[in-house]
Amino acid sequence: MSKPQKQTAKPKTRRRGQGRPAGSANGVGEDALIGAARKLMKEKPLAELTRLEVAKSAGVDPALIRYYFKDMDGLLVAVLKQMLAESSMAIMSSKEMPGTPEDKLRRRIETFIDFGAANPGSHDLFVRFIIDGKTKWAAEKRREITKAGFADLKTLVDEGRAEGVFRDDFDERFLYILFFAASSFFFRTAGPIFPQLFDAKASPRTLAKPYSAFMTDILLSGIERKDPSK
Repeated sequence: MSKPQKQTAKPKTRRRGQGRPAGSANGVGEDALIGAARKLMKEKPLAELTRLEVAKSAGVDPALIRYYFKDMDGLLVAVLKQMLAESSMAIMSSKEMPGTPEDKLRRRIETFIDFGAANPGSHDLFVRFIIDGKTKWAAEKRREITKAGFADLKTLVDEGRAEGVFRDDFDERFLYILFFAASSFFFRTAGPIFPQLFDAKASPRTLAKPYSAFMTDILLSGIERKDPSK
């Protein structure tokens, strides 16, 4: 009887660990993916943005998004955090410029609207991940941003009242809500009606400056102290 032959064990396939995805472009990090996402957000609606498109734009394996951010929501939150930092710097710079209370309010509104126009999708991200967000970070940012934003506005209003240019009989909390609501509607909702009201190429980006000027005039006319002699 012939002896049974030994079966040769098949070599085990080595499983790749949880490190950086194979085949990714060398040197591509988080900032490149954030930049690619922001570039695409200027070209198409946020709801249509996909992980594959971002990866293709950055020239990397789509798995790299999972490696750095876990999923698309993680990437979009990173985009929002970068935008919040840039917006805060822009507002701080505008606050350092001298002027009357009216000048400062106008500049604050222009800075906010200009930033939204230059960064399409920023208001969508803000509402999605902070206003409607359910995470601990979202709750903390809501408190932080509302507290700081309203404190800045109240300081400006108090300065105008002290100089006798703003009325004393309005609630500045409603002024804060009105400004936020008007900005959010302009960037997130009104886009489809712009072509009917203006022209086929009208967009938040093209209408930002005249809109911020109009909104400032409306707000100032409502809170400025009226000359009783007129």
